[in-house]
Amino acid sequence: MNKTPNTKKMTYAVRESKRKNFNDIIKFAVYSVIAIVVGLVGVGIKHWYQEDYKPMHEIVVNVNGTKFDMTYYIDMLTYVSGSYAQYAEYFTSYALQYIEYYELIKQGAEELGITVANKEITAVIKEKKFDNTPAARDMVRASLLVPKLEEYFGAKIEKSGEHNYVWAMFLESQSQVDAVKNRIASGELFKDIAAELSLDAVTKEAGGDLGWLPAGVIDDILSNTVLSDELIANAVLGELNSVIDETKTKNVGYWILKVTESETITDGEGNVTTNANVNAIFNGSLAEMEEVMALLEAGGDFDTLAEQYSEKWSEETGSALAVTTGDYSDAFQAYALNPEVEINAISEIIKDTDVSTTGGYWLYQVTATENMDISDEHMEILTGDALDAWIGAFDYETVVVSENIEEMKGFAAAKVKSKNISIS
Repeated sequence: MNKTPNTKKMTYAVRESKRKNFNDIIKFAVYSVIAIVVGLVGVGIKHWYQEDYKPMHEIVVNVNGTKFDMTYYIDMLTYVSGSYAQYAEYFTSYALQYIEYYELIKQGAEELGITVANKEITAVIKEKKFDNTPAARDMVRASLLVPKLEEYFGAKIEKSGEHNYVWAMFLESQSQVDAVKNRIASGELFKDIAAELSLDAVTKEAGGDLGWLPAGVIDDILSNTVLSDELIANAVLGELNSVIDETKTKNVGYWILKVTESETITDGEGNVTTNANVNAIFNGSLAEMEEVMALLEAGGDFDTLAEQYSEKWSEETGSALAVTTGDYSDAFQAYALNPEVEINAISEIIKDTDVSTTGGYWLYQVTATENMDISDEHMEILTGDALDAWIGAFDYETVVVSENIEEMKGFAAAKVKSKNISIS
């Protein structure tokens, strides 16, 4: 008799044992996956913290107790670099200065009782379509504080005072000053000579006529000159006076050249290049160069005179210059790279208006003195100077910059350039 085999029945204990083993396997698999995921997430969180979160919240600068982190610095750098974000590294120091400047203005204004309402800032933010970031708000606040501060300081300035009628021109040398004085004594007008000879753009354009000036404006008009309020106030009416100014820049200079070697090269395309070795004496005073020329003609040593008179003298190379086409001004190259110039011959004095030199003499005259109201133009100058003086008195010792600021500058510049700023 065939019998169908009976299905083996598992006891309750066996079934429970198998089920437990199965559950353990499942749990192990699940927990293993969880552990891997948690591990990966942990690594990701650590990376995110180290690479993104932490750097963005490190303090870049502390201004009298107010701290500014990397997020703020990057925002400021973004605004400062503007459309030149690809060159952000060149703006990193400016961005830092603006942070300090805006905060000190804010703190200083608060001490004077001058503030700007948040709604005023918000209105400008919306009008200009700026992002409503703390950096943008601080920039706007500073721009709104300035006119209020100008009004504050302007109110403290006397509205009238003594004025002097001033004439001035800037000349190369004392000998030129003497020559101009003689021309004026012979009947020529100050304004005509100033228009002809002055090496200062303002006085040349104005024909030397600076008009009625109250105390405190001459520096702004002539860009920080030695021609001071004190000199003007003490000038005898109608008398011509002069004063040396060793630091003022003028757009003229003079060369004496000696070509020692010259070579002209033509390439395969017909382009011509001239190379030359040249000894040069360069000075901003024609009178001094005339002295040099006289000494050279009397047998003076070129290098010795160059060391004494030339602004181009070098301790390493003396008066020698290696010159090729395009290196120097047209006036210089017209002689130095001229193949027909005799080797080792000394040039005449060459005037060059494409170069800058320092030093000269102011010739000035005060022709009248009178008490009068200060003009709006001069009041604006005086008010600006008062504001600048207030800002200049800020205590920058309260500004503490991070020890690793150079690293931070590089990090911020990279963020701005990539346009992938992660702010958390």
